[in-house]
Amino acid sequence: MITLRSSTIVVIIVVLSTICFLLLTYILKLKREIRGISSQIKSFKDDEKEKMVSISIFDKDIEILASEINEYFEVYKIAKHNNKVFENKIRDLISNISHDLRTPLTIIMGNIKLIKQKEIEPIEGIQAIERKAEFMKDMVNDLFELIFAIDKEIELEPINIVPIVQEEILSFYEQVKMKNIDMNVLIDGEVLILEGEKSSFKRIIQNLISNSLKYGEDYIKVKVFKENDIVKLIVSNKCPNVTLKDINLIFDRFYMIDKETSNTGTGLGLAIVKSLVTRLKGDIRAEYVSDELSIICEWKLKDK
Repeated sequence: MITLRSSTIVVIIVVLSTICFLLLTYILKLKREIRGISSQIKSFKDDEKEKMVSISIFDKDIEILASEINEYFEVYKIAKHNNKVFENKIRDLISNISHDLRTPLTIIMGNIKLIKQKEIEPIEGIQAIERKAEFMKDMVNDLFELIFAIDKEIELEPINIVPIVQEEILSFYEQVKMKNIDMNVLIDGEVLILEGEKSSFKRIIQNLISNSLKYGEDYIKVKVFKENDIVKLIVSNKCPNVTLKDINLIFDRFYMIDKETSNTGTGLGLAIVKSLVTRLKGDIRAEYVSDELSIICEWKLKDK
């Protein structure tokens, strides 16, 4: 009887010892795994290499922890990349603004000096100063408008874009006539309703036509029509020698296809258009076929 009881106690002790040993071993493995994860995180932070946290034991909680850390690293990596892109864009923006303002300022100061030294007629110098001052005013206005287009709170409502397009085209009548440009307009229908905002849409039309007047030749085509459930606005003009690089960069801030005409524009018009089209939940792209550049804007037709 005593022997049986002793044997039972021994078995219990052995079982408990085994359990304690296994638990201790498991805890030590968990601690080693946690230290390993901490070491990997520190390594990622120090060398900034694109790695993923790996584990060596099969434990559901540890697997979930590693998965959450990896997801965080992925979000962090994307945010860091976006921040770097944003910083580069800001740097380029400041550089472009500085360059584009420095040039007209230099010309203005040069003409003032020439007028003072009586080396040119005052009226000639004043006209040159006026042109450059006008350019600087346009650039500042476009910069404010670009910021406005990016940050503006837009309340979408049903609008008929047909009368808006017609009104804005008529507002360019004198400029088109002065440049001897043929304006071809095709509007399919009298009512094309989409979710938009009138002032933003007006600005899109103004910038597209203004851009065509500055950089295009011979003619401007404006088309507004419905294709299935999509409303399309296409503004086209003759523009020789456009490259694939131009098409890829055409909506970037300060980018101009024809650098020789840079004194007539700021390179912000199409960037503003893209921001506004995007804010109005539309799509925009550029196409170039047979010396003709087309800017194509698309919006979903409002359901009846």
